[in-house]
Amino acid sequence: MQKLKDFRKQKGFTMKDVGKKLNVAENTISQWERGKRKPSFQTLVKLAKLYGCSVADFVDEAEAADE
Repeated sequence: MQKLKDFRKQKGFTMKDVGKKLNVAENTISQWERGKRKPSFQTLVKLAKLYGCSVADFVDEAEAADE
């Protein structure tokens, strides 16, 4: 999910920073950002709070159509 990476970079966080804040491995953050894995809804809520946005900001029309 490119948007996860975009928001992280806008806030100036590294993957390590986000991993520590969410208590997940840096590799997990990388997999989310590359689309190899998807974070749970609960995790998306935590990411939205961390980045100061809404969960809806992470989802675009193409991703919504996949589900």
